[in-house]
Amino acid sequence: MKEKILIIDNEKIILKHLVMLLTDEGFQVTGAANGRAGIDIFRSESFDLVITDLRMPETDGLEVLRQIRALDRDAQVIILTGFFTSDNAVKAMEGGAACFLGKPLENLDELLIPIRRSLEKRRLRSKHGREEILLELCSFLASASCFLFAASWLFVAEYQRAIFSCLFYPFSRKKGVLK
Repeated sequence: MKEKILIIDNEKIILKHLVMLLTDEGFQVTGAANGRAGIDIFRSESFDLVITDLRMPETDGLEVLRQIRALDRDAQVIILTGFFTSDNAVKAMEGGAACFLGKPLENLDELLIPIRRSLEKRRLRSKHGREEILLELCSFLASASCFLFAASWLFVAEYQRAIFSCLFYPFSRKKGVLK
């Protein structure tokens, strides 16, 4: 199955070019011309990765990042911008961006390497998440079965004590053990 990438950029030429390049690389790519449209598309479909421009009218890349991470805490978002500053990079990384890249890119590998790393990270988180849920379920079932096992032994022990008391109580009284 092809991995799905959503690209959000208000510069139509860049958007068209990135969609074409990443489609040629074997990804299933959807483009959005602004942040609001990108968020709406993300709400209606699932994506493995989002690549967004930072500076866009109405909804900027940091807001896109915030809203997408609110919708899917494991979402991988790469911010690609022509306004590369350390302040923007820090804000993006603190917001949960997988990577912060500056435009223009020297070559396609500058984008493909972070894309592949981000997709691998998502796959691992997804796999780990499923394993974690299974481990929690097994732990719960194990503790529940231990509880039931212990409860059954307590019941058996109490039952045995009751039988023992009924059987031997009269004899114990005769011997004067119980007063």
